[in-house]
Amino acid sequence: MVDFSMMVGIVMGVSQLLKKTGLNTQIIPIFNVLVGMLLSILCMDLSLMESLQQGLLIGLSASGVYDVCTSFKKKY
Repeated sequence: MVDFSMMVGIVMGVSQLLKKTGLNTQIIPIFNVLVGMLLSILCMDLSLMESLQQGLLIGLSASGVYDVCTSFKKKY
């Protein structure tokens, strides 16, 4: 079983790879949520609804962590 924080890191890494390939950055948050849901369904021993909820949180967390880090980097 994969930990929640590990899944956030995986989603962040995959989204960074897609940004490097030239994917439109406006759809990255949607991609993060979808990948988070998919990972949650495949790797967590939860019901379908719980997995979808966890996946939503994973995707939103991955987007939020990246935004906080970039704003912190710009500020300091």
